[in-house]
Amino acid sequence: MATLTVGTGQQYATIAAAVAASKDGDVLAVQAGTYTNDFATITTDITIKAVGGIAKLVATVAPPNGKAILITRSDVTIQGLEFTGAKVPDGNGAGIRFEGGNLTILDSHFHHNQDGLLSGSYPDGTITIRRSEFGHNGTGDGKTHGLYVGKIKSLVIEDSYFHDTRVGHEIKSRAIETVIRNSRIQDEDGTTSYSIDLPNGGKALLENNVIQQGAKSQNPAIVHFGGEGTPYAGSSLVMTDNVVINNLSSVSAKLLLNQTTYGATISGTDVFGLAANQISSTTAAVSGTTFLSVAPALDTTSPWSGFVTGTGGTGGGETGGGTTGGGTTGGGSSGGAYLGTAANDVLTLDAPVTGATVDLLGGSDRLVLSSAGPNSLSVANVERISGGAAADSVTLTTAAQGAVVDLGGGADRLQLATGVANSVIVGNVETILGGSATDAVTFATAVTGATLDLGGGTDRVKLSSLGANSVSVARVESVTGGTQADRITLTAGTATLDGLAGNDTLIGNAGADRLIGGTGVDLMTGGGGADRFVFKAGDSAVATPDRITDFQAGVDDLLFLGMLRGAFEWRGGAAFSAEGHSEARMATGTTLLLVDADGNGTADLAVNLAGGNLTGFGAGDFIWT
Repeated sequence: MATLTVGTGQQYATIAAAVAASKDGDVLAVQAGTYTNDFATITTDITIKAVGGIAKLVATVAPPNGKAILITRSDVTIQGLEFTGAKVPDGNGAGIRFEGGNLTILDSHFHHNQDGLLSGSYPDGTITIRRSEFGHNGTGDGKTHGLYVGKIKSLVIEDSYFHDTRVGHEIKSRAIETVIRNSRIQDEDGTTSYSIDLPNGGKALLENNVIQQGAKSQNPAIVHFGGEGTPYAGSSLVMTDNVVINNLSSVSAKLLLNQTTYGATISGTDVFGLAANQISSTTAAVSGTTFLSVAPALDTTSPWSGFVTGTGGTGGGETGGGTTGGGTTGGGSSGGAYLGTAANDVLTLDAPVTGATVDLLGGSDRLVLSSAGPNSLSVANVERISGGAAADSVTLTTAAQGAVVDLGGGADRLQLATGVANSVIVGNVETILGGSATDAVTFATAVTGATLDLGGGTDRVKLSSLGANSVSVARVESVTGGTQADRITLTAGTATLDGLAGNDTLIGNAGADRLIGGTGVDLMTGGGGADRFVFKAGDSAVATPDRITDFQAGVDDLLFLGMLRGAFEWRGGAAFSAEGHSEARMATGTTLLLVDADGNGTADLAVNLAGGNLTGFGAGDFIWT
């Protein structure tokens, strides 16, 4: 592994020359500046990283390769690069053309190209984009887009900004799995068609984004799912905690156009400019929608604007950033103190630290830990923390409000600030400890074997939908699962455990817990205390019922939300009366509870109570709303 320097007076004058000389594992350190018609095809596993600011790659002629400023065919990381002016005769000139491997794009800007980024079909390939901007791309023919990927294994977009595409789509993905999170997809003054187009379906998660359809949009649908060829088997679409703004004056405007037979889940959406009947073109599981009377202001800042790196150092000590952001500083094993500025700082530790302190002060700051070994440090006033490959231990000493912490590989530990409320989005963290105030933890990645103890306050945890989760929680008042098969175990305190979707296992503690299986086939154990098991329409199907392992008649209760029709009647072992009111009975000779919520004489849901104490079970064990 070597560092190849690029720029005036450096080892290589051009990026192309450095790429040609590179070997797997090399880092190309590109000095900030403008690189005109510096085209390259990359076949080695390398990192290309700007130093001292953004490195701007400008095309004033058609790339000789007929495709893009850079072509990537290997495992490549791009950081701090700007791509503009890519045009070729066939109309598909791109900042980057992806042709296989694993591509990671960080802190970069793609603008005024025919396509921002373009990919063909490479089923084993992955593309990850973070803190990057795609704007004013497209030719206006409707066939060029801000970003267009073919059939690849996965596309992940986080903390990024897509806007002002000309006629095409802001994001078009044929990836088998697409994740778009914490990003802004805004037409603004553009003539964009779909904000997000997923023409072959796939497994898709759109979470915590701002999605704005502009007044000049060429298509009334905001998100498109399916519609071009056969959708991938097992396709699913989950949209959660998004803000959706419609500025298009059209009665046909719609949040989701779903042209597959696969259902969609749309939850926790703040909506402006659409009515309830404009949420989805087909039946969808829609919940928690808030209709706004005033459109939220659009954030048009560039997510890469604070990116500045330096040449790095070899030891600890105190480091101050400049007015445009901090530099890259190598940490030492003895720790040290690192001090930022009031601006947007980026601090990268080139070596592991033990007992270090970091305070990046004001601005929107980022801290990147070394992967060369485990790190332990205290951190203040940092909005984003990225860990390394080893075990990291991070203690927050100031309140985190919307901070993003992804500690990477290893068995990692995060201590939240005590005495103040915290709100964090975490990934790849195995142990999380809270303080005495209210904490909110949202997992951006699936976790297995994670442990959380959030201490005092009214705390809440939300798990990821990207995979099955397994967590043990203590002193957490609310835990919400994802859409996969989750296992949630409460080891201390009293809580509401909500499986949401998937075949979940929920295990309460000794107190009066509230367990909500949600959709799927769920296994619930209340533990000691007077527990409440909650069901709503669509939960615990008759053919595949949920099971409660320890229901105690006269102590626990069953709550059926929003399902009551008339006056409830407990039928015991008798058949349903079909008299138009809600009823429940036991299936003859079994512990299977059958519930006829609408009173038509047919069971709407069932609950398996095998293993519980059902002596005296009857009407007093039910609550209906």
